[in-house]
Amino acid sequence: MPINESFIRSIVTPQSFAKGQNYYDNDSVSDLEKRGDRLTASVEGSQYDPYQVTVTFKGTEFVAADCNCPYDFDGYCKHVVAVLLAYLHDAAEIVEKPPVETLLADLSQEQLLSLLTEILQQQPQLISLVEGKLARQTSLSVAKQPYQRRTSINTASFIQQVEAIFPSSRGRNHYYSDDEYYGMAGNIATKMEGILSQVKPFLEAGDGNNGLTILEAVIQPYLKCWFEYDDDGELGEVFDEIGKYLAEAILQADLTVAERKKWHDKITNWQADSDDYGVDESWEIALEAATQGWDYPPLQKALVDGFSSSGAWKGKRPYCASDLTEIRLRILARQKRIPEYLRLAEAEGQTAAYLTMLVQIGRIHDAMDYPYLVLGNNALHLAQALEQQQMLPEALQVAERGLSLHEPYLVAKWLPISYYILCQYHL
Repeated sequence: MPINESFIRSIVTPQSFAKGQNYYDNDSVSDLEKRGDRLTASVEGSQYDPYQVTVTFKGTEFVAADCNCPYDFDGYCKHVVAVLLAYLHDAAEIVEKPPVETLLADLSQEQLLSLLTEILQQQPQLISLVEGKLARQTSLSVAKQPYQRRTSINTASFIQQVEAIFPSSRGRNHYYSDDEYYGMAGNIATKMEGILSQVKPFLEAGDGNNGLTILEAVIQPYLKCWFEYDDDGELGEVFDEIGKYLAEAILQADLTVAERKKWHDKITNWQADSDDYGVDESWEIALEAATQGWDYPPLQKALVDGFSSSGAWKGKRPYCASDLTEIRLRILARQKRIPEYLRLAEAEGQTAAYLTMLVQIGRIHDAMDYPYLVLGNNALHLAQALEQQQMLPEALQVAERGLSLHEPYLVAKWLPISYYILCQYHL
């Protein structure tokens, strides 16, 4: 049957159609491309990367549709609805391209083999996809720059995810026996950590603003319910992760001083809502990030000058200093600000990070000549970094030095790496 609005409604639920109509109206559909009988498009949803939709036709008639979202209920998902509406109403936006069969039709077997070999050599990440015979065209796309969103985040999706992990509001004992209740808190904590992890792609792409939007949507429903089920403290520990995610999002976002002040006030209110339950310290790392940003004078001095006796702090270091420094280093590495990364790592005594970065940028001799290599785990970290870069002679040299340090608590760590390197050399 040809595509029209009545047909679209017939293959989806009313809820999916309404949500898909909203996606279409909000211009969430992009990259409409038609190759022969196959239409592909991107639809921005609740995740960082857009969902990929494929619609198959036979002539002008609809045959099937597929989307890489997790929807598994009646009919097609809302993303398919949005693409079909775009196909119906925005024909001028569709880019017509020749079918793959047409592109390859005139090539000989030798030419096809040569073409595929060249592609796989240039894009080795595709080899496993070829081996697995994955069918989706979109799964075979080459690596690209992080996607830049055009539409706002649907916070309702994240609120619903958090609400769904808690039992009915009528009370846990109404529905759960003691056996059923055992392990419930751990299960809720695990699911909450999974929801929080959805922020990572945004942060890795430098999108701290949308990261904050998601975190706010997640935190508010969690604060309403968590303590009722936190008999063993597992749900309180989730706030440690929330604080770290908030700090990274704040430091990754493009915020003015006034905007950071608003976030500081918001986090302070969340802290007040939970201060009777012993989790108030979990918010401190986010509060420090909101207070300091990147223009905190001691931090700026560390980024410019490197090592100092006070590190990147004025006065007493807060308990979250190491965690906050690790977040800053992660962002600096992401932004390719390597000199500042090295200065901050050295100023804050993050020796493992400092040595690992030296190895990654090829300054091997500087790493191996590091004056404090004989202290603690420093030599171990350097050997591991060298081994990861397949610099086995250098790693073995450092490993031998480490074994001579006579620190008994390190022997168990040194023996596996030394044995591994020796095996690589068939010694």
